Amino acid sequence: MWQKFKKIEPEIGFIFVLFLSSRIVLWVIGISSRIFFSDLLGKDTFTRLFNNREVSIHPGYWWLEFFVKWDSNHYISIAKGWYPDVSGFLTTDHIQYAFFPLYPALIRVFTFVTNNYLLSGVVISNIAFLISCILLVKIVRFQYNNDVAVRSLKYMIFFPAAFVFSGVYAESLFFMFLLFCFYFALQKKWNRVGICLFLLTLTKSIGIFMTLPLFLIYYSQKEYSFKKFRFDIIYLSFGAVGALLFFYYVYTKTGDFFAYTHSQELGWGAHLRSPLEGFYWILQDTKHIAPFINAVFTIVVFVFLTLFFKKIGFIYYVTSFLFILVPLMYFGASHLSHIRYVLPIFPLYILLGRLGENKNVDIPLTAILLLLQGFLMVFWGFGFQFVI
Repeated sequence: MWQKFKKIEPEIGFIFVLFLSSRIVLWVIGISSRIFFSDLLGKDTFTRLFNNREVSIHPGYWWLEFFVKWDSNHYISIAKGWYPDVSGFLTTDHIQYAFFPLYPALIRVFTFVTNNYLLSGVVISNIAFLISCILLVKIVRFQYNNDVAVRSLKYMIFFPAAFVFSGVYAESLFFMFLLFCFYFALQKKWNRVGICLFLLTLTKSIGIFMTLPLFLIYYSQKEYSFKKFRFDIIYLSFGAVGALLFFYYVYTKTGDFFAYTHSQELGWGAHLRSPLEGFYWILQDTKHIAPFINAVFTIVVFVFLTLFFKKIGFIYYVTSFLFILVPLMYFGASHLSHIRYVLPIFPLYILLGRLGENKNVDIPLTAILLLLQGFLMVFWGFGFQFVI
């Protein structure tokens, strides 16, 4: 049965062509948007492209700079100067502690080769995303069939905000380790799950919550009997180990074990609250459209997954639910990022892949996703806050 996991050669060419062609199209849209719509930012095109502060930071790479958005600058800042020492209280000058270290650490290492932090970030993100494409096909083909796997891949690449996977964000690296976790869990290789879960948590804090669905897979493989648990259950603690190591390191730099959460509060006003309270706050804000669109998008995804719960199963539903619930519970400026937060919900792509078996669904769905992606990429190109 594991042969389905081991052989994927026939699809490699298709995966690479779809990946590369989609990235080229998105690059053309992004650069065109940056050039032709830069007047919406109130700046002359050439000033925007050649004389602004971003270009002085990334000389010679103006053609990639639309992949640097918001959090990207924090990752690059950490890669350059690492985390600052803090004497006394945290201030807004120390919000780098709101970002976990693996992605900026890799940027720092890659820059020894590329000699440019921006280029390093883009390269890492795209390599991780390409590997994620391969992993998704492997997982879906094992659980269903090759046709569903190919459609799931197509819908993931064409998903409205999937261009973020190529940006200087930790999303693609996180997504890669997430899929590795489930890939190895399905193979019952729990030592490898532990390593990937450790790296997942060092990439983004929400990684630690993936311990729950991975435990449910382990529990199901033991036929729902605690008596059949073995020592390999210990590997599921590696996510918590990664988080604790980072928190301890932060403590040595700041004297504050919870500097991560305090930095979130300082930089973005993030704090724990009811998810319903967060939605209410967003929906009553009639002056700003971006938070409203993010909220509606999240609601649509949640309702869609709930309606087709039986097609993805309980474990994948829990996985998806956590990616929606956790950001809503820790609420602040993140209300502008919920479209990005749903990107790692790979069961959503599997569900679309299954529904796409019907050609009357597949063709219009593909067209809608492509139109939405192109629309959002135009705004991403010149920096409008639909997706941050």
